Amino acid sequence: MSRAMPTETGALPVATGIENESKVFNHLLGSEGSLVVSKVMAQKGHPNLVELLGCFEGSGIEAVSALGLELPQAEEEPVYYFVTELLEGGSLDQLVQRGPVFEETAKRLTRKICDGLLSLHSKGVVHRDLKPGNVLFGSNEQGEAEPKFIDFSHAALAEEDEESLHGELGTRGYVAPEVLAEKPYCSKCDIFSLGCLVHTLLSGKPPRRHMRIGMVQHLPATVSQEARQFLSSLLSMDFRSRPGAAEVLREPWLQEE
Repeated sequence: MSRAMPTETGALPVATGIENESKVFNHLLGSEGSLVVSKVMAQKGHPNLVELLGCFEGSGIEAVSALGLELPQAEEEPVYYFVTELLEGGSLDQLVQRGPVFEETAKRLTRKICDGLLSLHSKGVVHRDLKPGNVLFGSNEQGEAEPKFIDFSHAALAEEDEESLHGELGTRGYVAPEVLAEKPYCSKCDIFSLGCLVHTLLSGKPPRRHMRIGMVQHLPATVSQEARQFLSSLLSMDFRSRPGAAEVLREPWLQEE
Protein backbone atom coordinates (compact mmCIF):
# COMPACT_ATOMS: atom_id res chain seq x y z
CA MET A 1 0.00 0.00 0.00
CA SER A 2 1.24 3.48 -0.85
CA ARG A 3 0.63 6.56 1.21
CA ALA A 4 0.71 10.29 0.56
CA MET A 5 2.58 12.91 2.50
CA PRO A 6 3.33 16.62 1.94
CA THR A 7 6.58 17.81 0.47
CA GLU A 8 8.74 20.47 2.15
CA THR A 9 6.49 23.22 0.85
CA GLY A 10 3.35 21.42 1.97
CA ALA A 11 1.84 22.13 -1.44
CA LEU A 12 2.09 18.77 -3.15
CA PRO A 13 1.54 15.17 -2.12
CA VAL A 14 4.18 12.54 -2.89
CA ALA A 15 3.11 8.94 -3.39
CA THR A 16 5.59 6.61 -1.72
CA GLY A 17 5.86 2.90 -1.12
CA ILE A 18 8.40 0.15 -0.60
CA GLU A 19 8.46 -0.75 -4.30
CA ASN A 20 7.08 2.42 -5.82
CA GLU A 21 7.85 6.11 -5.55
CA SER A 22 6.17 8.52 -7.92
CA LYS A 23 5.57 12.26 -7.76
CA VAL A 24 1.90 13.13 -8.13
CA PHE A 25 0.98 16.73 -8.83
CA ASN A 26 -2.18 18.00 -7.18
CA HIS A 27 -2.45 21.39 -8.80
CA LEU A 28 -5.48 23.31 -10.03
CA LEU A 29 -4.61 24.42 -13.56
CA GLY A 30 -5.58 27.53 -15.41
CA SER A 31 -4.97 27.96 -19.13
CA GLU A 32 -1.33 28.91 -18.53
CA GLY A 33 -0.80 25.93 -16.26
CA SER A 34 -2.12 23.60 -18.93
CA LEU A 35 0.21 25.17 -21.48
CA VAL A 36 3.19 24.78 -19.14
CA VAL A 37 2.41 21.09 -18.72
CA SER A 38 2.02 20.59 -22.47
CA LYS A 39 5.40 22.22 -23.08
CA VAL A 40 7.07 20.04 -20.45
CA MET A 41 5.45 16.89 -21.83
CA ALA A 42 6.62 17.87 -25.33
CA GLN A 43 10.20 17.48 -24.11
CA LYS A 44 9.64 13.79 -23.38
CA GLY A 45 12.91 11.91 -23.43
CA HIS A 46 15.16 14.74 -22.21
CA PRO A 47 17.57 13.02 -19.80
CA ASN A 48 17.39 15.77 -17.19
CA LEU A 49 13.65 16.41 -17.01
CA VAL A 50 11.28 14.04 -15.25
CA GLU A 51 9.01 12.34 -17.75
CA LEU A 52 5.33 13.18 -17.29
CA LEU A 53 3.48 9.98 -18.14
CA GLY A 54 -0.04 11.35 -18.08
CA CYS A 55 -2.70 13.09 -16.07
CA PHE A 56 -6.31 12.69 -15.03
CA GLU A 57 -8.99 14.87 -13.50
CA GLY A 58 -11.28 14.11 -10.60
CA SER A 59 -12.09 15.09 -7.06
CA GLY A 60 -9.35 14.60 -4.53
CA ILE A 61 -11.24 11.62 -3.11
CA GLU A 62 -11.65 9.96 -6.53
CA ALA A 63 -7.99 10.46 -7.43
CA VAL A 64 -6.74 9.15 -4.11
CA SER A 65 -8.90 6.07 -4.50
CA ALA A 66 -7.66 5.48 -8.05
CA LEU A 67 -4.04 5.63 -6.91
CA GLY A 68 -4.60 3.45 -3.86
CA LEU A 69 -3.30 6.18 -1.57
CA GLU A 70 -4.14 7.16 1.98
CA LEU A 71 -4.64 10.92 2.03
CA PRO A 72 -6.63 12.14 5.05
CA GLN A 73 -7.49 15.55 3.59
CA ALA A 74 -8.68 14.50 0.13
CA GLU A 75 -10.95 17.21 -1.25
CA GLU A 76 -14.16 17.04 -3.26
CA GLU A 77 -13.23 19.88 -5.61
CA PRO A 78 -11.86 18.98 -9.09
CA VAL A 79 -8.09 18.65 -9.30
CA TYR A 80 -5.57 17.52 -11.90
CA TYR A 81 -3.15 14.73 -11.02
CA PHE A 82 0.07 14.25 -12.98
CA VAL A 83 1.95 10.97 -12.76
CA THR A 84 5.66 10.79 -13.56
CA GLU A 85 8.27 8.17 -14.28
CA LEU A 86 9.66 6.17 -11.37
CA LEU A 87 12.89 7.67 -9.94
CA GLU A 88 14.55 5.56 -7.28
CA GLY A 89 17.97 7.18 -6.88
CA GLY A 90 17.12 9.63 -4.10
CA SER A 91 17.39 13.42 -4.27
CA LEU A 92 20.16 15.97 -4.54
CA ASP A 93 19.04 17.17 -1.12
CA GLN A 94 19.85 13.77 0.36
CA LEU A 95 23.26 13.89 -1.32
CA VAL A 96 24.29 17.28 0.06
CA GLN A 97 23.07 16.40 3.56
CA ARG A 98 26.16 14.20 3.71
CA GLY A 99 28.33 17.26 3.08
CA PRO A 100 30.00 18.98 0.09
CA VAL A 101 30.74 16.94 -3.03
CA PHE A 102 34.02 16.89 -4.96
CA GLU A 103 34.35 19.80 -7.38
CA GLU A 104 34.47 17.49 -10.41
CA THR A 105 31.22 15.88 -9.25
CA ALA A 106 29.65 19.33 -8.83
CA LYS A 107 30.73 20.25 -12.37
CA ARG A 108 29.23 17.12 -13.88
CA LEU A 109 25.93 17.56 -12.05
CA THR A 110 25.79 21.27 -12.87
CA ARG A 111 26.27 20.62 -16.59
CA LYS A 112 23.39 18.16 -16.60
CA ILE A 113 21.08 20.32 -14.47
CA CYS A 114 21.80 23.38 -16.61
CA ASP A 115 21.13 21.37 -19.76
CA GLY A 116 17.67 20.59 -18.40
CA LEU A 117 17.20 24.26 -17.51
CA LEU A 118 18.22 25.31 -21.02
CA SER A 119 15.64 22.92 -22.47
CA LEU A 120 12.91 24.45 -20.30
CA HIS A 121 13.92 28.04 -21.02
CA SER A 122 14.11 27.35 -24.77
CA LYS A 123 10.38 26.52 -24.58
CA GLY A 124 9.66 29.62 -22.51
CA VAL A 125 9.13 27.64 -19.28
CA VAL A 126 10.51 29.07 -16.01
CA HIS A 127 10.74 26.53 -13.16
CA ARG A 128 10.73 29.06 -10.25
CA ASP A 129 11.57 26.53 -7.51
CA LEU A 130 14.96 25.07 -8.36
CA LYS A 131 16.49 23.56 -5.21
CA PRO A 132 18.20 20.29 -4.17
CA GLY A 133 14.89 18.73 -3.11
CA ASN A 134 13.48 19.21 -6.62
CA VAL A 135 16.26 17.29 -8.34
CA LEU A 136 15.88 13.50 -8.19
CA PHE A 137 18.21 10.85 -9.56
CA GLY A 138 17.36 8.30 -12.19
CA SER A 139 19.91 6.38 -14.24
CA ASN A 140 21.01 6.53 -17.87
CA GLU A 141 21.73 3.69 -20.27
CA GLN A 142 25.26 3.40 -18.87
CA GLY A 143 23.87 2.94 -15.37
CA GLU A 144 25.16 6.34 -14.22
CA ALA A 145 23.16 8.61 -11.93
CA GLU A 146 21.16 11.14 -13.96
CA PRO A 147 19.74 14.24 -12.20
CA LYS A 148 16.21 15.19 -13.26
CA PHE A 149 14.05 18.23 -12.55
CA ILE A 150 10.76 17.52 -10.83
CA ASP A 151 7.86 19.60 -9.45
CA PHE A 152 6.53 22.06 -12.02
CA SER A 153 3.78 23.34 -9.72
CA HIS A 154 5.31 26.85 -9.66
CA ALA A 155 6.38 26.87 -13.31
CA ALA A 156 5.26 29.73 -15.56
CA LEU A 157 5.77 31.02 -19.09
CA ALA A 158 8.21 33.83 -19.89
CA GLU A 159 10.98 34.54 -22.35
CA GLU A 160 14.56 34.87 -21.10
CA ASP A 161 14.65 38.66 -20.74
CA GLU A 162 10.91 39.28 -20.50
CA GLU A 163 10.11 40.73 -17.05
CA SER A 164 6.54 39.46 -17.02
CA LEU A 165 6.46 37.20 -13.96
CA HIS A 166 5.09 38.15 -10.55
CA GLY A 167 4.68 36.46 -7.19
CA GLU A 168 7.05 35.53 -4.38
CA LEU A 169 7.51 31.83 -5.09
CA GLY A 170 10.35 29.43 -4.35
CA THR A 171 12.25 28.20 -1.32
CA ARG A 172 14.20 30.25 1.21
CA GLY A 173 17.91 30.21 0.43
CA TYR A 174 17.32 29.67 -3.29
CA VAL A 175 15.08 32.60 -4.29
CA ALA A 176 16.38 35.42 -6.50
CA PRO A 177 16.49 38.92 -4.94
CA GLU A 178 14.12 40.41 -7.50
CA VAL A 179 11.53 37.80 -6.55
CA LEU A 180 11.91 38.60 -2.85
CA ALA A 181 11.62 42.31 -3.66
CA GLU A 182 8.25 41.56 -5.34
CA LYS A 183 9.43 43.12 -8.60
CA PRO A 184 8.58 41.80 -12.07
CA TYR A 185 11.12 39.14 -13.06
CA CYS A 186 12.12 36.77 -15.85
CA SER A 187 13.74 33.37 -16.38
CA LYS A 188 17.02 34.67 -14.92
CA CYS A 189 15.52 33.93 -11.49
CA ASP A 190 16.23 30.26 -12.26
CA ILE A 191 19.89 31.11 -12.95
CA PHE A 192 20.23 32.64 -9.49
CA SER A 193 18.64 29.54 -7.96
CA LEU A 194 21.08 27.39 -9.94
CA GLY A 195 23.95 29.39 -8.43
CA CYS A 196 22.59 28.76 -4.94
CA LEU A 197 22.27 25.05 -5.75
CA VAL A 198 25.87 24.85 -7.01
CA HIS A 199 27.07 26.68 -3.89
CA THR A 200 25.26 24.03 -1.84
CA LEU A 201 26.98 21.26 -3.81
CA LEU A 202 30.39 22.78 -3.12
CA SER A 203 29.89 23.83 0.50
CA GLY A 204 26.93 21.86 1.85
CA LYS A 205 24.68 24.93 2.20
CA PRO A 206 23.36 27.84 0.11
CA PRO A 207 25.14 31.23 0.12
CA ARG A 208 24.26 33.85 2.69
CA ARG A 209 22.53 37.06 1.66
CA HIS A 210 24.04 40.32 2.96
CA MET A 211 21.98 43.51 2.93
CA ARG A 212 24.80 45.74 1.61
CA ILE A 213 27.20 43.57 -0.37
CA GLY A 214 24.84 40.98 -1.82
CA MET A 215 25.56 37.27 -1.82
CA VAL A 216 28.41 36.06 0.38
CA GLN A 217 30.09 32.80 -0.58
CA HIS A 218 31.35 30.45 2.12
CA LEU A 219 33.33 27.87 0.20
CA PRO A 220 36.05 25.41 1.23
CA ALA A 221 39.58 26.64 0.51
CA THR A 222 40.00 23.80 -1.99
CA VAL A 223 37.36 25.21 -4.35
CA SER A 224 38.99 26.63 -7.49
CA GLN A 225 39.02 30.27 -8.53
CA GLU A 226 37.12 29.37 -11.70
CA ALA A 227 34.30 27.91 -9.59
CA ARG A 228 34.19 31.07 -7.46
CA GLN A 229 33.99 33.28 -10.55
CA PHE A 230 31.28 31.03 -11.96
CA LEU A 231 29.20 31.44 -8.80
CA SER A 232 29.72 35.21 -8.72
CA SER A 233 28.30 35.42 -12.23
CA LEU A 234 25.21 33.36 -11.43
CA LEU A 235 24.62 35.02 -8.06
CA SER A 236 24.66 38.59 -9.36
CA MET A 237 22.07 40.66 -7.51
CA ASP A 238 21.17 42.35 -10.82
CA PHE A 239 19.49 39.78 -13.06
CA ARG A 240 20.68 41.71 -16.14
CA SER A 241 24.25 40.75 -15.25
CA ARG A 242 23.48 37.03 -14.99
CA PRO A 243 24.13 34.76 -17.96
CA GLY A 244 21.34 32.88 -19.67
CA ALA A 245 21.29 29.08 -19.49
CA ALA A 246 23.12 28.71 -22.83
CA GLU A 247 25.83 31.11 -21.64
CA VAL A 248 26.16 29.22 -18.35
CA LEU A 249 27.02 26.06 -20.27
CA ARG A 250 29.83 27.99 -22.01
CA GLU A 251 31.36 29.21 -18.74
CA PRO A 252 35.05 28.16 -18.37
CA TRP A 253 34.38 26.20 -15.17
CA LEU A 254 31.96 23.85 -16.92
CA GLN A 255 34.20 22.96 -19.85
CA GLU A 256 35.47 19.40 -20.15
CA GLU A 257 39.19 19.14 -19.45
